Amino acid sequence: MHRFVQSIDPVLKELGYCCGQQYIYVPSPMLCYGKQQCCEISRYSSYYYYNNPDPSQFNLSNDVYRFCSTCFNSIKTESIFIGDDPTQTLVEIPKKLFLLAINNKEKPEIMIDCIVCVRRWHQVCALHLDQIWSEGFICNTCIYQYNIKRKKNCYIAQKLIATDLSS
Repeated sequence: MHRFVQSIDPVLKELGYCCGQQYIYVPSPMLCYGKQQCCEISRYSSYYYYNNPDPSQFNLSNDVYRFCSTCFNSIKTESIFIGDDPTQTLVEIPKKLFLLAINNKEKPEIMIDCIVCVRRWHQVCALHLDQIWSEGFICNTCIYQYNIKRKKNCYIAQKLIATDLSS
């Protein structure tokens, strides 16, 4: 795979694309709802989750509630009492409604399309944010080929205020 990427990278760059890489983000740790949310569900660990069908329910406003296997199995009753505010009435959820999962969901890097030539670029390779360039992404090939002027990014490191922490 590494050899393929090394050989395809220059070809794709010459064709006006960003690269031949496949960027993915590894699963991030999640917070366990047990033990006052002090537990962490690490990458590739199993956990139990409850999909809340009614987030407008009193004291149960999250879409998903997760428990690490240790906390889930330490609860010896057939139900789990959960709630957003422990000082309010907790909601009883049967343990059988919780599903087993593994924290292994990898996320691919977002792909964006050039609004001129429709070439696909990784968002990270393009250094593009819609909040800065709301008109859309224009790749470097189109900028040079069609002499397109792009709005300057005013959010650059040189414009940050220097403080004791930054020095």
